[in-house]
Amino acid sequence: MSNLSKSQIREFLISKRLDDLIEFLMTDLHLSLEEAMDKVYRSQTIKRLQDPEGELYVQSSAYIHELLLQEVL
Repeated sequence: MSNLSKSQIREFLISKRLDDLIEFLMTDLHLSLEEAMDKVYRSQTIKRLQDPEGELYVQSSAYIHELLLQEVL
Protein backbone atom coordinates (compact mmCIF):
# COMPACT_ATOMS: atom_id res chain seq x y z
CA MET A 1 0.00 0.00 0.00
CA SER A 2 3.00 2.30 0.19
CA ASN A 3 2.51 3.37 -3.42
CA LEU A 4 -1.01 4.63 -2.78
CA SER A 5 -1.75 8.28 -2.24
CA LYS A 6 -3.48 9.55 0.88
CA SER A 7 -6.57 10.17 -1.24
CA GLN A 8 -6.61 6.58 -2.52
CA ILE A 9 -6.22 5.22 1.00
CA ARG A 10 -9.04 7.49 2.23
CA GLU A 11 -11.34 6.31 -0.58
CA PHE A 12 -10.53 2.68 0.17
CA LEU A 13 -11.26 3.12 3.88
CA ILE A 14 -14.51 4.98 3.21
CA SER A 15 -15.65 2.25 0.83
CA LYS A 16 -14.84 -0.42 3.40
CA ARG A 17 -16.67 1.45 6.16
CA LEU A 18 -19.74 1.87 3.94
CA ASP A 19 -19.80 -1.84 3.15
CA ASP A 20 -19.56 -2.63 6.86
CA LEU A 21 -22.29 -0.14 7.82
CA ILE A 22 -24.70 -1.61 5.31
CA GLU A 23 -23.95 -5.13 6.49
CA PHE A 24 -24.36 -4.12 10.16
CA LEU A 25 -27.77 -2.55 9.46
CA MET A 26 -28.92 -5.58 7.52
CA THR A 27 -27.92 -7.83 10.42
CA ASP A 28 -28.89 -5.69 13.42
CA LEU A 29 -32.13 -4.19 12.09
CA HIS A 30 -33.06 -7.04 9.72
CA LEU A 31 -33.19 -4.68 6.75
CA SER A 32 -32.97 -5.61 3.10
CA LEU A 33 -29.90 -4.51 1.18
CA GLU A 34 -31.88 -1.69 -0.42
CA GLU A 35 -33.30 -0.47 2.92
CA ALA A 36 -29.88 -0.54 4.57
CA MET A 37 -28.27 1.32 1.67
CA ASP A 38 -31.04 3.92 1.75
CA LYS A 39 -30.52 4.55 5.46
CA VAL A 40 -26.75 4.83 5.07
CA TYR A 41 -26.77 7.04 1.99
CA ARG A 42 -29.40 9.42 3.41
CA SER A 43 -27.64 9.79 6.76
CA GLN A 44 -25.61 12.61 8.18
CA THR A 45 -23.10 9.95 9.19
CA ILE A 46 -22.13 9.36 5.56
CA LYS A 47 -21.50 13.08 5.13
CA ARG A 48 -19.22 13.04 8.15
CA LEU A 49 -17.55 9.87 6.91
CA GLN A 50 -16.81 11.40 3.51
CA ASP A 51 -15.43 14.64 4.97
CA PRO A 52 -11.65 14.35 4.45
CA GLU A 53 -10.95 16.87 7.18
CA GLY A 54 -13.05 15.07 9.79
CA GLU A 55 -11.17 11.81 9.34
CA LEU A 56 -14.07 9.75 10.71
CA TYR A 57 -13.05 7.14 8.15
CA VAL A 58 -10.02 6.20 10.29
CA GLN A 59 -12.31 5.12 13.14
CA SER A 60 -13.50 1.54 13.42
CA SER A 61 -16.57 0.40 11.53
CA ALA A 62 -18.17 -0.56 14.86
CA TYR A 63 -17.74 2.99 16.21
CA ILE A 64 -19.21 4.54 13.05
CA HIS A 65 -22.06 2.01 13.20
CA GLU A 66 -22.92 3.22 16.71
CA LEU A 67 -23.06 6.80 15.43
CA LEU A 68 -25.33 5.72 12.59
CA LEU A 69 -27.62 3.78 14.93
CA GLN A 70 -28.05 6.85 17.14
CA GLU A 71 -29.09 8.74 14.04
CA VAL A 72 -31.51 6.25 12.49
CA LEU A 73 -33.21 4.88 15.61
